[in-house]
Amino acid sequence: EVAMVLGTTEDTARAAAEQVSAQVAKAGGAGPLRWTGDPDEFDAADLELVCVLSPAGSHLLHVERALAAGRHVLCEKPFLWGPEPRWSETARELEARFLEAKRVLAVNTQWPWTLGAHAAATGARAEVVRELVMGLTPASAGLQMIGDALPHPLSIAQALRPDLERTVGVEVNAPHEGHMEVVALLEGAHGAMTVRALLDGTTAPGPRAAWYSVDGRRA
Repeated sequence: EVAMVLGTTEDTARAAAEQVSAQVAKAGGAGPLRWTGDPDEFDAADLELVCVLSPAGSHLLHVERALAAGRHVLCEKPFLWGPEPRWSETARELEARFLEAKRVLAVNTQWPWTLGAHAAATGARAEVVRELVMGLTPASAGLQMIGDALPHPLSIAQALRPDLERTVGVEVNAPHEGHMEVVALLEGAHGAMTVRALLDGTTAPGPRAAWYSVDGRRA
């Protein structure tokens, strides 16, 4: 049951609530949906879980407020993003606080759900995957492409190799204007894995192409 929507203003909250209400009704749900532009009113509402779907730069604020109110959280990717250089430490600290509070903290990652179809299309994978390459066409440009796109190959890598636990090195290249290549070497109990993201920020708005290869098997 979607009970309430918080927006930056009353107008944006109302617009979002109307959109969500239509989706809930289409799925067979019902009931009144409240909206507000007042964070304090939202915090005081009787809610079990908060979905943080705001711009990435505001995720930390809303996750912190939800935890303070004792709620579970599903956060859109990228989980944390902005000029702050301590994102890894901040994420670990938040994880520890949610565990201590016995609350769920989850990040929306849709691409791992495609792994079954990818294997069916390309053939069986090795027991220990060594390389993942993913091509994406983000709607953003420049460095913002990293925040928008990198969660996708990283989430696939984590699904393929749950043992991965540390980043050995990261290299960022810009071979052509509007294009970016990010290469990360990750390590775990079963050895190293290379994750390569090829980002094309030059495409026009509309359906955006995407592909990935696992140890050379591409779809």
